[in-house]
Amino acid sequence: MFPDGALMAYPYRTAGKLFFRDPRTNENMVCTASVLRPRIVVTAGHCVSHPSTDAAQRYFYTSFLFVPSYNDGAAPFGSWTSNQQWVLNAWHLSDGSVPNAGDVAFMTMNDQTVNGQIRRIGDVTGWLGWRTQMLSKNHVTMLGYPCNLDSCNRMEQTNAGSFADGGSNTIIYGSAMRGGASGGPWIQDFGVAPAGSEEGLLGNNYLIAVTSYGPTPEEPKYLGASNLDNNFTTVLNTACAAAADNC
Repeated sequence: MFPDGALMAYPYRTAGKLFFRDPRTNENMVCTASVLRPRIVVTAGHCVSHPSTDAAQRYFYTSFLFVPSYNDGAAPFGSWTSNQQWVLNAWHLSDGSVPNAGDVAFMTMNDQTVNGQIRRIGDVTGWLGWRTQMLSKNHVTMLGYPCNLDSCNRMEQTNAGSFADGGSNTIIYGSAMRGGASGGPWIQDFGVAPAGSEEGLLGNNYLIAVTSYGPTPEEPKYLGASNLDNNFTTVLNTACAAAADNC
């Protein structure tokens, strides 16, 4: 945990709670997501689609609602709906098992009126940078809304270093967060650069992964994530090109 006031500040306010529904089971579910480009939010693939090797059993979830800096029911930066979603094929065409090489998804968010002006979500919250192939031998700040801590009603933070290779293009880091934290950002160089620091060295806030999986038992405490690669970049570019000024 951290002071509630921090939720109002960048880069915390780029992260939020993601609500959605499974249209076949009518189950309401939650994950975590973050703002990556002016209109684009990134989360885990398993928070956006039900995968399958059988096309007839493959489908997208619905009723997405993203609430940046959600805090025990409060939505200080509003609630944002999505108009289109993209999932990496490594997840969407799989059997749904983890670790998975590309458990990542993007959503474009609808603009809304804020203080009398039409605004993109990133104009309100700011957005993260991103880097690929940076997950191994690194240190990150993880943000998420795990349901084992504060009943997934408050944002939690973990600072951790890489621990082990998880297989299938994934890396494991230590964390006590569990379900609900899925899709949460793993951020390199988290924070605001202090005065006097070398330009470009601190405060870059690069997203280098999103939470994908963890153990069902309470022990051991870890989370795994797909190492972002060229497939991530390709799908992000597709989302960026879907409408003017998405990125």
